[in-house]
Amino acid sequence: MDFSSSNSQGRLESKDLPSLRRLGRDLSGFVYETTWEGNKYLRKDFPIGADEHNSIFEREVTSLLDLYHPNIVKCYGYTVGRSCCSLLQEFVDDNIEDVIRRRKEAQMKTTFVLTSKGQEKESTAASNEASSSDMLRSRTTPTAVSDQGVVISSSEAKDRVKTQTVNTLPFELSEAEDITLQIASGIEYLHEHEVAHADLKPKSVLVCLNPDAIDSGKIAVKVADFGLAQTKSWIKLVSKRARLFETLMWKAPELFDDGPDYSGESDDDEVEAEVDDEEIQNSVPFLKSRLAMADVYSFGLTCAYIWGGKLLYPELSLTELRKQRIGGFRPELRNSTCPEYIKHIVDSCLEFDPSERPTFSTICSILDLFRSSPELFDVMKGQKMKDMIASTTTLRLEDCFDESTGEFHYLKELPRRLHKFTSLKTLSVGKCRRLEHLPDEIGDLTSLTTLKLWGCSNLTKLPWSICKLKILETLDLSDCRALEQLPHELGNLTSLTTLEIIHCSKLKGLPRSIGDLKALQSLTLHNCGALEQLPDEMGNLTSLTTLEISCCSNLKGLPRSIGDLKALQTLTLDDCGALEQLPDEVGNLTSLTTLEIIRCSNLKGLPRSIGDLKALQSLTLHNCGALEQLPDEMGNLTSLTTLEIIRCSNLKGLPRSIGDLKALQSLTLHNCGALEQLPDEMGNLTSLTTLEISCCSNLKGLPRSIGDLKALQTLNMYDCGALEQLPDEMGNLTSLTTLEIIHCSKLKGLPRSIGDLKALQTLTLDDCGALEQLPDEVGNLTSLTTLEIIRCSNLKGLSRSIGDLKALQSLTLDDCGALEQLLDEMGNLTSLTTLEIWRCSNLKGLPRSIGDLKALQTLNLFGCGALEQLLDEMGNLTSLTTLKIIYCSNLKGLPRSIGDLKALQTLTLDDCKALEQLPDEMGNLTSLTTLEISCCSNLKGLPRSIGDLKALQSLTLHNCGALEQLLDEMGNLTSLTTLEISRCSNLKGLPRSIGDLKALQTLNMYDCGALEQLPDEMGNLTSLTTLKIIHCSKLKGLPRSISDLKALKIFNEI
Repeated sequence: MDFSSSNSQGRLESKDLPSLRRLGRDLSGFVYETTWEGNKYLRKDFPIGADEHNSIFEREVTSLLDLYHPNIVKCYGYTVGRSCCSLLQEFVDDNIEDVIRRRKEAQMKTTFVLTSKGQEKESTAASNEASSSDMLRSRTTPTAVSDQGVVISSSEAKDRVKTQTVNTLPFELSEAEDITLQIASGIEYLHEHEVAHADLKPKSVLVCLNPDAIDSGKIAVKVADFGLAQTKSWIKLVSKRARLFETLMWKAPELFDDGPDYSGESDDDEVEAEVDDEEIQNSVPFLKSRLAMADVYSFGLTCAYIWGGKLLYPELSLTELRKQRIGGFRPELRNSTCPEYIKHIVDSCLEFDPSERPTFSTICSILDLFRSSPELFDVMKGQKMKDMIASTTTLRLEDCFDESTGEFHYLKELPRRLHKFTSLKTLSVGKCRRLEHLPDEIGDLTSLTTLKLWGCSNLTKLPWSICKLKILETLDLSDCRALEQLPHELGNLTSLTTLEIIHCSKLKGLPRSIGDLKALQSLTLHNCGALEQLPDEMGNLTSLTTLEISCCSNLKGLPRSIGDLKALQTLTLDDCGALEQLPDEVGNLTSLTTLEIIRCSNLKGLPRSIGDLKALQSLTLHNCGALEQLPDEMGNLTSLTTLEIIRCSNLKGLPRSIGDLKALQSLTLHNCGALEQLPDEMGNLTSLTTLEISCCSNLKGLPRSIGDLKALQTLNMYDCGALEQLPDEMGNLTSLTTLEIIHCSKLKGLPRSIGDLKALQTLTLDDCGALEQLPDEVGNLTSLTTLEIIRCSNLKGLSRSIGDLKALQSLTLDDCGALEQLLDEMGNLTSLTTLEIWRCSNLKGLPRSIGDLKALQTLNLFGCGALEQLLDEMGNLTSLTTLKIIYCSNLKGLPRSIGDLKALQTLTLDDCKALEQLPDEMGNLTSLTTLEISCCSNLKGLPRSIGDLKALQSLTLHNCGALEQLLDEMGNLTSLTTLEISRCSNLKGLPRSIGDLKALQTLNMYDCGALEQLPDEMGNLTSLTTLKIIHCSKLKGLPRSISDLKALKIFNEI
């Protein structure tokens, strides 16, 4: 039979459509077999019987006659009569619900056999008894499935004999997939023509054998009963309850409120609400309208039914059914062969919020995507698949490693159905090493704004159709190593703003049409080794603001047309080894604010026209080894604020015109080995705030004019080996706040004028080996807060004027081997909060005046091997909170006055090998919370007063080999929460009083070789949560009382 759309006839005469036999009825009419013009058809009669209803029927039905799709029932004509109206349709006389029922019944008969003893035993044969005319086909696939029912009345449900269902799916996997896609395709077509089904359920999914299929037994799906919403609402052929239950079983929850009250179960035939078609009148797009989204929900329920989910509940009342659905109902698809993507689709269709459901276009695309590209099962697992269905605007496809199987999954091609994702905005294809080409259909992604193809190392070319993406904004071609050329039509991407071509090592050039990319703002070319030149048409990129060209080792030059890039703001040239010069036209870049030239080893100079870059704010010249000089025209860069010259090893000097850079704020000169002097004109840099000069090994001095830099705030001199002195004019730097002089090994001293730096806050002198003393004028630095003197091995002492530094807060002396003593004037540092003395190996003591440092909070003494004692005056440090004495191997003891440190919170004694005992006065440290004693190999014990440390929370004893016992007074440490004892090889036991440590939470004993037993009193540690006893080789056992440790959570014994 010819089912083409040309057969539609419109209105017919009733006499021409005889009733051959009645096939059945549904909620809205009677169905007959009929003939017309010698062919067999279905005729459905609608008993509406009113003139005004007839006219509405005729209006509704005419819109259906032009619809044609292989997955919807074709409507050929209609009749209008006094008692009823009729619709002539394609002949299909079976539906998916009946097919499933027959298959399930056949499976039950053959799978479970009742033996003569009344016992059931499993049959080994699969069902193949039903004929294809009866059941279409009876192929089955064993699975795990829940009970399956069909729509029946409550009374029938009560009378039904309960039987155990078979763990099988009614269809083969590919068959079920095909049926699902056909249903979705049919509804997609209806929605594209703004026709809502409004009554989708298994009974409205008709099926027949497809005579045109290669497999003659393949099921063809025809969606029926769509449209005619108003006509159907007037017809009442069955009871109200049966009618409502049949319809609402498959209805979306948001439509439940449209009908009558469901609380009653009576059959009163009150008027039901008509279908609301407000969606058609308002501004909501039909595909996301309330009616369309309701069809999506019904499709989800129908799919769950087809795939064997436990879905139908015929014993529910209407009220219970409504409550179930509005409570966020989800059928449980337990079928082990049901693909994950089907489960995700069903879940997304059954979202309670209609706006969260996918359109049928998306559903069809996903169904076809996974059927045509089964490898997507591997690369789109779990959350990726959920995200894909939930948001059809973004799709990420990439090769992935499956941790569960240890296999790497490769995507070999993109599915051709991809173009059906009409709402797709972002497509990211990453690390697809076996992907060699893209489908031509990619050009049909009309909503695509971002396309990322990264790590597709075997992609040889892009299809010309990619140039049809009129709204594409970002194109990322990263690591496409086999890509040799770009399509000539690339210039058709009129919305493209960002183009990234990275690691495309075989790309030989850009198409001339690139100049047509009028919207392009950013162009990146990185590691394109075969690229030798750029087309002149690049000058037509009128919107280009950023151009980055890096690691293009064979690029010999820039086109002269580059000067036409009037919008260009940033130009970066990095690692272009063949580039020898820049064209003069660079000076025409009137909007350029940033110019970076990096690792262009053969670049011999800058064009004189560079002085015409009036908008240039930042200039970086980095690792340009062939660069010997800079043009005088640089002085014309009136907007330049930052100049960085780094690793330009042959640059012999700066142009005198540098003084004309009135806007310059930051100047960095690094590793310019040929640079011997700086021009006096530098003093004219009136806006300069930061000057950094480092690794300029031949620079012998600073110009005297440096004193004219009135705005200079930071001066850093680093690794200038030839620098012997600083000019006296430095004292004129009235704004200088930071001065760092590091690795200047020949610098013999600081100028006396340094005292005039009234704004100086930080002074760092590091690795200045020739520096023997500081000038007395240092004491005039009234704003100095931080002084660091590090690795100045010949510095014999500090200036007596150091006591005048009233603002000094932090003083660090590190690795000053010639320093033997500190002056009493240090006691005048009334603002000092931190004093750190590190590795001053010849320092024999601290001055008595140290007790006058009333603001001192932190005192660290590290690696002072000549230090034998601390003075009693230390007890006057009333603000001291932290005292750390580390690697002071000759320190024999602590002063008794230590007990006067009432603010002390942390005391650390580490590697003080000469320390034999601690003073009893330690018990007066009423604020001490942390006590750490490590590697004090001659310490024989703790003072009895330790029990007076009522605030102590943490006690650590590590590698104290002479320690044999702990005193009972330890039991008085009522705040102790952590006790760690490790590598105390002679410690024989813990005191019985340990059980009095009621706050103790953690007790760790490591490597205590002499420990033989633990006291029973340990059972009294009611707060103990962690107990670790490790490598205590002589410990014979644990006390029985350990079972009383009710709070214990972690216990390790090794």
